[in-house]
Amino acid sequence: MAEDQPLFARHITNLQPGQSSEVILGVTHRDGSLRYLRSFAQVEEEPASPGRHRLYGALQDMTQYKQAEKKLAESENRFRTIFNAVSDAIFIHDAETGRIIDVNDRMCEMYGHTRETALVCGPDDLSAGTPPYSAAEALEQVHRTIAQGPQTFEWRARAGDGHLFWVEVSLRLALIDGQQRILAVVRDISVRKQAEERLERFFALIPDMVCIASTNGYFLKINPEWQAALGYTEQELLSTPFIEFIHPDDREAT
Repeated sequence: MAEDQPLFARHITNLQPGQSSEVILGVTHRDGSLRYLRSFAQVEEEPASPGRHRLYGALQDMTQYKQAEKKLAESENRFRTIFNAVSDAIFIHDAETGRIIDVNDRMCEMYGHTRETALVCGPDDLSAGTPPYSAAEALEQVHRTIAQGPQTFEWRARAGDGHLFWVEVSLRLALIDGQQRILAVVRDISVRKQAEERLERFFALIPDMVCIASTNGYFLKINPEWQAALGYTEQELLSTPFIEFIHPDDREAT
């Protein structure tokens, strides 16, 4: 390539005896395609003619290597684009030490960190820091992921300014760049938790039988009055279709 000609000239000129130089040059093949060559040059004094020097050179075709390198860079760019485009925070951890290897832009936004500060954070820096949301429980979840497979759980997270918020964490083991990593996908569920807390207060204030049911006929939420009226535990009520509690004679009427 014409732009590589000055590079090639510097590569082979001004070399002193015993010195060597190595560069990768772009050259145009006869068919018009671009090829890459690794050029090695070295100057040696001729033993039989003191004061005279000889330039030795060697070329190695690096075209496939450079093409693979380019594809890898393009793949990395695509990964980084997708990595930063998702709406959930993503952490990549070392599977052995738990150290944070990488985070996406959403993580920085959600937790109020820069990428640089996030990479030096420990579990207690990003969590409530007290049981059941401390480094010990975080490490236990990592070990459970490695031993048993993907894990999903709710967690009390800590932002860079110190405020706490609720998140849902999904952990899974992944092979990234040939290394075992823990991939953590984190979703902010603060709004949902606030709604659940309001619902709990509502249920506590109403003395009557109150329930929430799904469209397929299952209880989603019941207050103690329902349990007392039917004589079943909450778990039994939540796991049984509502129709089963209706007397057989009344089912046909419904």
